[in-house]
Amino acid sequence: MSQALCFNETTFNVIDQNGTPWLQARQIGHALGYSRPDAILNIYERNKDEFSLDMTTTIELMVGATPQVTRIFSLRGCHLLAMFARTPVAKAFRVWVLDVLDKLNAERSASTSEPSPISRRTDPERKALTAIINTWVGMAPIHYAAARAQVNAHLGVASVDAMTVAQVKEAIQYVQGKIDALPAAPSTPPAIEDRRIPDAMAELRELVTHCGRVRNIVHMECHPGGVSMSLSAQEREAYYAFQGMYQTAVDNMYAATHALDTCLKLRAMYPIRG
Repeated sequence: MSQALCFNETTFNVIDQNGTPWLQARQIGHALGYSRPDAILNIYERNKDEFSLDMTTTIELMVGATPQVTRIFSLRGCHLLAMFARTPVAKAFRVWVLDVLDKLNAERSASTSEPSPISRRTDPERKALTAIINTWVGMAPIHYAAARAQVNAHLGVASVDAMTVAQVKEAIQYVQGKIDALPAAPSTPPAIEDRRIPDAMAELRELVTHCGRVRNIVHMECHPGGVSMSLSAQEREAYYAFQGMYQTAVDNMYAATHALDTCLKLRAMYPIRG
């Protein structure tokens, strides 16, 4: 796609990473309406356990004659940043990101004569849908399976595999509406009785860290790589089966990390009654 991306008055200097556009943190912050140049980095640091390796990374960019380490975000990473942002333009920015993803996928489909059978499960929109459902589950008293079932029922489909790209976009907006409709946390939260062992919080924090590490290991070491057109039918079938297991493992690690992190946040929100 064209390397010129603009949102409102912000024109992004697009960084090409393996044929996909990535954006600089400083410019994302400007587009979202933040005046401080480190605003996006602060948002990322507070929620970095929710960002996967294909959402953000750091690279060296030349500033004048000096190389400078710069954090960049993929479009999925940009969408997740906008989920955490509370500026007036955050919602419009999320819609813009999804529109750019639509155009990117349309260009990829047009340039591919034989689309991969697994593309319907692994394209950026479906990953974004999984991420926002995990966010919803982390903020509301609802299980992941029930949340998925509500989304499927709203779209009238049996599963995410049956959704078109347009339906996935609609599903993301539907879940965002559910999140926006959640009641605000009470100003005086009720006290709860502490029945946990004294070091439970320390163990919970360790579990969150461990899940993040395992997720990264699965992502880096277990990805089957690109499919070769020279594979036999039997080899392709094995490849797609392994790809499906890999994606399930990654999704489960995301869900586990979100669940544990939600426990920590709820624990911090409600005081202990001695």
